[in-house]
Amino acid sequence: MTEAIQKEYTKKECDVLLDKTLYKYTIVLNNLPVMPVSTTVGFLDFAYNAGINAANNSTVKKRLAEGNYVQASKAVLQWRYVSQKKPDYSKGRWEHRNGKYYYDCSQYHQGKPNKLCYGLYTRRLMESELLAGTMTNKEEIQSYIHRFGK
Repeated sequence: MTEAIQKEYTKKECDVLLDKTLYKYTIVLNNLPVMPVSTTVGFLDFAYNAGINAANNSTVKKRLAEGNYVQASKAVLQWRYVSQKKPDYSKGRWEHRNGKYYYDCSQYHQGKPNKLCYGLYTRRLMESELLAGTMTNKEEIQSYIHRFGK
C-alpha cells in the first residue's frame, strides 16, 4: 500500500495554482461579449466541471453569446444528469434513451437528496444563480459561493 504524498501549500502557492487552472479554462470565454463578473465566474465553473469542449458546444454558451443571461442560467440546469449503461435502481428512477440510462441528479430518493449525484445538481444551482449576472461585486460572489458550498 502506497501512502499519498501530501504537501502543505501556502496561500500564495494556492493562488498561483488557481491562476494557472483558471487561465486554461478562459478559452471558453472566446467569442463571448463582456459579461457581468458573476456570469463569467459561473461559466468558468461550469466549464471546469463539464469540460471545455462541452461548455463550448453548450446551449449555455449560445445564450451567453446572445447576451441572454436568464436563458443561460436556465440552460445550465439541463446539465443535471449522469448516464450509465446499467442502472442501479436502488438509487432511484432512471430513464432509458438512446441505449443509455440517465439519472436526474435533482431527484430525491426515499425523501432525501439522492446519494448518487445530488451534489452535481447543487453545483448547477449555484452556477445558474451566478450565470444570471445579478451579483455585482467580488465580495458578494465570494460570500454566495461560500454559503452555497456548505
